[in-house]
Amino acid sequence: MARPIIKFTRKEPCSVKGCANFVWARKLCSRHYQAEYRKRGPPCLRRGCENTAFARGLCVKHYQREYRQTGEPCRKRGCGNPSFSRQLCVKHYHRWYHKMLKENHTKSLKLLPRRLKMKAA
Repeated sequence: MARPIIKFTRKEPCSVKGCANFVWARKLCSRHYQAEYRKRGPPCLRRGCENTAFARGLCVKHYQREYRQTGEPCRKRGCGNPSFSRQLCVKHYHRWYHKMLKENHTKSLKLLPRRLKMKAA
C-alpha cells in the first residue's frame, strides 16, 4: 500500500512588524497570539490592577491572595498559616507530598490508589 504524499505549505511570517517567527494562529506567532489572548476579557476588579480577570472578577494574583486570606488555618499544631490543600499550608502540604512520593517510590501521586492518598492525609 502506497503512502499518501504530504505537501507542506510554506510557513508565513507573523503579522506583527519586526517579528521573524512563523504563524501559529490568526496570522500571529505563538508568542504574540498568547499575549493577545491574555489581553481579552474584563480587567481585574481591584483598583489600579490592569491584569485580565481570572475568576470572580479578580486576576490570578488577587484571586489567590483573597482565597488564601479567607481560608481555614493549617491543621498542623502551632501553624497559623492559611490552608492551601488538604487542610495544610503550602509548606506542610509540600512536605506531605514529597514524603508520599518517597514512601511509595513513585514520581507522581496520580499513580497511587486513592485509598493510599486518603490514609496518609
